[in-house]
Formats: sequence, C-alpha cells, structure tokens
Amino acid sequence: MASSSRLINTYDVFVSFRGEDTRNNFTGFLFQALCRKGIHAFKDDEDLKKGESIAPELLQAIQGSRLFLTVFSKNYASSIWCLRELAEICNCVETSPRRVIPIFYDVDPSDVRKQSGFYEKAFARHEERFREDKEKTEEVQRWRQALTQVANLSGWDIRNKAQFAEIEQIVQNLLIILGPNTLNLPNDDLVGMESRVEELENLLCLGLVNEVRAVGISGMGGIGKTTLARALYERISHQYDFHGFIDDVSKIYRDSSSLGIQKQLLSQSLKEKNLEICNALEGTCLVWTRLHNVKALVVLDNVEDVEQLKMFTGNRNTMLRECLGGGSRIIIISRDEHVLRTHGVDDVYQVQPLNKENAVELFCRSAFKVNYILSEYEKLAYEVLSHAEGHPLAIEVIGSSLFGRNVSQWRSALGRLKDNKRRNIMDVLRVSFNQLDEIDREIFLDIACFLSDYDEKYAIEVLNFRGFYPEYGIQVLIDKSLITIKYGSICMHRLLRDLGRCIVREKSPKEPIKWSRLWDYQDLYNVMLENQESENLEAIVVKSNSLMINEAIMRADALSKIKHLKLLKLENVKFSGSLNNLSNELGYLTWKQYPFQCLPPSFQPDKLVELVIGGNNIQRLWEGTKPLHNLKRLDLSHSKNLVEMPDVESAVNLEMLDLEGCIQLRIINPSIGLLRKLTFLNLKNCINLHCKRLKYLPDLPSRTDLPSELYYLPDLPFNLIRDEANAGIMIYNCRELVDRDRCTSMSISWMIQIAQANHQCRCFPFDKMSPNFESIIPGSEIPRWFNSEHVSTDNSIIIDASPVAHENYWMGVVCCVIFQIREITSPREILLYSDVIPVDVRKDLAMDDSDHMWLFYLTQQEFIHQCNYRGIPNIDCLKIKFKIGDMLYFRDLMVESEEMEDKVYPEKEQWQMDESVVLLEVKKYGYRWVSEQDLEQSNSIMMHGGNLVTRKRKFLAIDGNK
Repeated sequence: MASSSRLINTYDVFVSFRGEDTRNNFTGFLFQALCRKGIHAFKDDEDLKKGESIAPELLQAIQGSRLFLTVFSKNYASSIWCLRELAEICNCVETSPRRVIPIFYDVDPSDVRKQSGFYEKAFARHEERFREDKEKTEEVQRWRQALTQVANLSGWDIRNKAQFAEIEQIVQNLLIILGPNTLNLPNDDLVGMESRVEELENLLCLGLVNEVRAVGISGMGGIGKTTLARALYERISHQYDFHGFIDDVSKIYRDSSSLGIQKQLLSQSLKEKNLEICNALEGTCLVWTRLHNVKALVVLDNVEDVEQLKMFTGNRNTMLRECLGGGSRIIIISRDEHVLRTHGVDDVYQVQPLNKENAVELFCRSAFKVNYILSEYEKLAYEVLSHAEGHPLAIEVIGSSLFGRNVSQWRSALGRLKDNKRRNIMDVLRVSFNQLDEIDREIFLDIACFLSDYDEKYAIEVLNFRGFYPEYGIQVLIDKSLITIKYGSICMHRLLRDLGRCIVREKSPKEPIKWSRLWDYQDLYNVMLENQESENLEAIVVKSNSLMINEAIMRADALSKIKHLKLLKLENVKFSGSLNNLSNELGYLTWKQYPFQCLPPSFQPDKLVELVIGGNNIQRLWEGTKPLHNLKRLDLSHSKNLVEMPDVESAVNLEMLDLEGCIQLRIINPSIGLLRKLTFLNLKNCINLHCKRLKYLPDLPSRTDLPSELYYLPDLPFNLIRDEANAGIMIYNCRELVDRDRCTSMSISWMIQIAQANHQCRCFPFDKMSPNFESIIPGSEIPRWFNSEHVSTDNSIIIDASPVAHENYWMGVVCCVIFQIREITSPREILLYSDVIPVDVRKDLAMDDSDHMWLFYLTQQEFIHQCNYRGIPNIDCLKIKFKIGDMLYFRDLMVESEEMEDKVYPEKEQWQMDESVVLLEVKKYGYRWVSEQDLEQSNSIMMHGGNLVTRKRKFLAIDGNK
C-alpha cells in the first residue's frame, strides 16, 4: 500500500512486540532509552485512543515510520495483530528503502525462521482456526513467509544477556542507521541552507570531544537564524546523550523568570512533561546533577538579554556550559551580537541575506510554485527581489501574496508594497528597534532616513552634531544587526530603512510638516506648499531625480519657517521666490543649485560644520565677517559667478576649502594664510588666478589642486608626505610642460618618496587606500630605471610576479606605460577612473596626438589584493587591461565593492560615458619591483634633505586643464 508523503515522516521507529510478554520489562526499558536519545518511537498503548479499532491506526503508524524493530518473544506468533503488523512491515520494506531489525528476546532465531517450538504450536492453532477460509489460509502463509524473511536478517539475540547493556547497543546502532533527524524539517522550503549548516557546524568544532563549546547565531529579524539552528539541530542531535531546543527564551523568562527556563531544559532532558520544580535553587541542583556528566546539545532561541543566560541555571555566577559534560555544544540565537559576546561564546555566526540565485529560487517557489520565473512576470519578479534584498521572510511573504495573481494585479500589488510594507514583515523587524534606548532609536532613524551609505566617519560627525553620542550607538546597531559597516560606509538593509521611515511617518502619515525628518521630494514639495511653521522638522535631505519631467518649483520662503532645522541637503531641487531667513541651528548646509546671489543676511552660521553651496547665481556668501569657528569644510566649487571669496579668518577649524571652477574669482582672501588646520585646497580651473611657473611648492595643505597653465614641474616639499587617507600625488594633462626629462625624473622621484613614506609610517590599515601616485604626462620612452621593456600586442600589460612571489623584500611595483591617443569622437571632456588607478583623459590632452607616459604605483598590499580578488591563488601574474576593442577600459583594476556582488558581468564589457569614446594604442610598457634598497637609495640620492618619516602624509594633484 502506497503511503502518503505526510505519513513518511511521522515516526523514527515502529516497534512490533507482544505486550503480554515484554511490555513491563524489555520493551518498556527500550522505549525509555529511545525517548532519552530523542528517537520518536510509536507505542500503541499511548498513541492510540481506547475503544477505537486498532487496525487502521496501526497500519498508518507502520507506513509513517522510518525503521522497524520486531521483538520476537515466545508468544509473539500467537498474536494475530503481531503477525499482521509483521506482514505489513515486510510490505513496506519491499516497496521502500527502509529496514527491519529483529530482536530475539527469549526464543531461538531458528524457531522463528522455521516456525518450530512455540511458533509451530501457534501456527497449528491458526491453521486449524482458518482451514475453512481460503483467504485467511493464504494470509497465514504470508505470515510464515514474513517470519522467515525477518528472522534471516541480522539482528540481536539477547537471550541470557544483560538487557540494559543490550538496549544501549541497540539504541546506539539505531542512531547510526537513522542519522540526522529530519522529521520536522520542511525540506522543500529550505533554500541555500546546506552551505550555511556546514559553516555553522565547522564553528562548533564537533571533533573536540572533551570541550564544551558555545556558538552564537546573530542576524536581523526574519533572516533565518532559527531555521538554520533547527536544521543543524536535526542534523547532529542524534550524536548526543541529551538534546533540547528551547524556543523563545525571552518570552519564557518574561513569563516565568529563570525557573521557567529551567523547567523547559529539565523537562526535555528528563522526558517528563509535568515536571514540578519549587524554586530556582532546586532547579539549579537538578540541572547540575542531571547534566554535568552528559554530552548534551542545547539550543536557546531568541535570547534578548545576557541576564537571561546568567540566570539560566538559577545562579548568576554559574554558566550553563559549566553544568554540561565534555563534548557538549550550546547554540544561542540572538539578534544582538553584543549579548552573545558578553556571555562569552566561542564564536558568532552572522546570518547573511540570500544570494541572488537562492533568492530567485525561494521566490519562485512562493510566487509560482515552480523553480523558474514565468516569462511574462520576469521584470516584476526582479523588482520584488531588488526590494527584498535577499531577506527570506520578505521574499516568502511577498511571493505568497502574489501567487495566482495576473500581471496587472502584480503591478498594483508592487505599487502598494512600495507605499505600505507588509505588516507581518515590519512587525518582525520592529522587535529590534523597540529594544533600543531612545537615543539609539534616533541614530537608527537618522541612518534610515538619510545617512545610509555615507562614510562612517562622516556619519559619526553628523550624529555627534545632532547630540546622539554615536560611537556607542553605532556599535549597538551593529550588534543588533540593524546596520553593517562595509568598506568604511554605513549600510542598512532596504527593509530596515523602510521600517525607519515608516516609524517617522506613523504618527501623522498625511502631514509631513509634523515629521522630524524629510527625505522624499514630494513630501518636501507639500511642506513648502503649505508654507507653515514647523516645530518638529530637524533634517531635510532630498535628492531629486535629474531626469524628472515637469519638475515642480518650490517656494523658498517656506524654509524660513522651519525654526529648528539642523541639517539641510538639497540636490536637483528647484526653488523660486525669496529666502529671508535660515535656521541658525544649521550645522550642515548643502545646496549645489543655490538660486540666490547670497545667503540671507540674518543667517548666523556659527554652528555650521559644513557648507557646500554653489550655482550660477551666487556671487558672495555674505557681507563682512561671520562667526565660523565650527566650520570644517567650505565648498564653493563651480560657482561660476562668485567674485568674492569670504573672509575665513574666524574659521580656525577649517580643514577643506574647494574653489574649483570659480572662473570669476581673481583674488584669494589673505585670511587663508591664517588657517592652520587646512589640509585640502582646490583652486583647479580658477583661470583668473594666473600661475604658470612654480619654482618650488610652498607649505601647502595636504591635498592641493593647482591652477592651469603650469609648464614647469617643481620640487616636492617633504612636508606633503604624511598620513592622510588620500595622501599621494597625481599629475594629469600638463601639456605645457616644457622640461619633459625633468618631469619624468621628478615623477619617479616623487613616487619613490611616497613609497618610502608608506613603508616607514605603516599607518594605513588594510581596508584603507595607501598613498596614490599617478601621472599621465608627455613621454615616449621607458626610463632606464625600469628593469625591462615589453611590447604590448593587445593593448594590455602583464606584470609577472614570479620573481617575487616567494620573497618578502619587495614593497610594491612601479609601472610605466607608453600610449598614444589616436582619436576622440566627442569634443566633450572624458573622465574614466577606478578606485585604484584613476586615469584622467581630457580634451586638451586627447588633442595632443603625441605619445604619453602613464606612471602608477601599486603597493604590495594592493597587488596581492588584486590577485586575490580575481581568484588567483598565487601571485604569478596580473594582467591589466587598458581597453576592450577600441574603448578606454580600466574595469580590471577596480576595487571590489558591494555594488558588484552577485552581478554577472560579460567577459568583454564596454563602458561609455557621455557617448564619448577615446581611441588609443598601447605601445610598450615596463615595470620595476620596488625594494627596501630602492628606498634607501632614494633617501640618499634623490632626496635633497628633510625628514620623510613624518606623522602626516598629504595629497598633491596637479592638473593642466583650463
């Protein structure tokens, strides 16, 4: 009889036995042992209701069991029910890959096999009873065949043996046969789980049989922490003397304190459903006495506070691991990694979102009930997946809600989804938010509304200005898996970002004037249209889509009525009218398309930390002097009509001043000479600040772009080489350089000095960029300083690292490439660059069809990173592509970034910017491995004095563009 899929996973073991012979001795002890080991066995006197016909339930139990035990006793063959069970067991074994194991309790196996002795007498009675019934007679023959078939199998003959020892061996053998217990796993729905289970299993170090090890599982709500723990639990629990999975520790603790948790642990270990414990002290004694010599597996789900773990044993100073025997393992699940670390787990497994492949698979199963996306839904499906960002709960909930809907209904549902997130998803995510202190909630909301993807240091600065003490709060959010830090930037899952924005809106969803933060263009428009005073609004960060058609123009005067505005960042937002006032509480003001000639006269910028303002209208910031003692960054770049630089004498903390593209600016305010903290000064394309020939570079800020028309390359001032993250030198497009030999030699000299500073200061962590050196200058020959010269055949260069692959003396590699610009198809300027090697090819350089030299330097760290990124196990060679076909192409040298994860790039990828294409030809190249000896020679020969090993490296950029 074919069994249903539901019944296949009902029981681990079905035990067929003659109750009168063994229920109160052998089989009674056997069932207890099976229960202790977590083996789910069918037992007819407990699982069947009295008064009901036994046959149908027995048949279902047999069909729903994975393994069969037959306990042959003297009177087994006398029971018709036992024989019918045995016949059905044989049918199941013949039609499915299951096993039956015989146990010979008090009979000789040959008596069972040949139906002799007691079994002969029993069958004589059966045959006599049914001799007039042909059908029954045939059934008796099937019973004989079943007995012979099973008795011939390998099993246990326990006659005259110690029953407890034999039972222990039987149970251990069953555990091996059964293997991982998968009864409770929804196997069809577990996507991407196998690799995660293996990773978690590796952290448990199951091979360390004498240690008690605790591992935590952390991650955002709904990410699959419990599912992962359950999968591993079912996989390995059979290896332990005791195993228990305690659900929702936090709820048990709230409802019943530590006593409730003790009861859960002990009831699972002792297999007693109605365990009575009077107090926590009694519970502590029981936990210790029952488990301290036991190899146990304990899973504690949803732990919110370390106190719940301290009090687990009823004693604040006693940890659970101290109560368990050698080889035990504890898995603790919490959204808060800090709880796990504080408790002292040995390791923490962070559950990540599903990758693209697994996310698609899970969504298809939920939305289509197949393993592929139906063609007409493909675009909409990927829109859903983009929104869910690999979050399993979101994928399942949204996918299930879309199942069976047509395309039109999908579009409607997606529109609703963007505006109103599914309540059950938000409720799960909000649990972690509700656990935050008030000040940490504010940090979360700021990140959700506008600081996600910002540099961590910048975000901390903004949050500090807001008064939120972010250094601690940021770590709290990380521990609770509400944010992550990737490549130095704060990242927040889109669903969490949506949660934060929903929280800001929830009290007055239709009245954005009452919100504390604005981030949406339409909401800002509505606030400006109302033109009312706002007491709550503190931050506006709005970026309009530059491609928007019929973009509305807002009333600027409404900004004057926002009294407590501390943060204002506007991009591609159009205003008209007049601006009479701005909040004097502003600390950050960014308005790149500022429509007025100056800031409001009444505005007092004494709290400003950052001012980024520009546009075609602004002529000056203000009249006279303003208090600027908190100002760190002043960016007036591309203010084409700016005629007057502000007096910055009071800006004693100013670190950055950017005046690039201020083409009407003729005079630099002399107050700039008083700025002792200035580390970045950009005067690029300030064409009316004439500066053609510099004999030397003065003590400039750490990052300086010089104006146009430079045709003499000066000596490098040694105080430029310090520990700024953007330290280095870049020289681009100085077509007017007349002394090319000097330019080349000075470039190499500068490069070696930068390399020496990097080597000696050792102040750059692995995840930060080391000092850059780049130059694109006129030149047609590889300098003799390079070890070798190679001809390029496919517009690429190949760096062979085999000579240094097993050496430690090299610091980095300097490369020199000779190329020629052949043609440019557009008169517009082109800028192509990557994070590692920026290359700036502009119109004025491209019009010069002579040969050019590209010099760049890769540190050892960067070179190895590039090899590892490409999956090169050994640094034998690195191929640097210049182009694909006739396109300028630097894709091969881009640093790995989050945006590149899970994306499939074609083998030959073309990048085109502004429909401009540069056609070039790489002629030859050379490179040299930089060693400590090179640095020593540089110190004695190339350098002209001064101490290079200073505490601060700086950045110099020279650009010859007008």
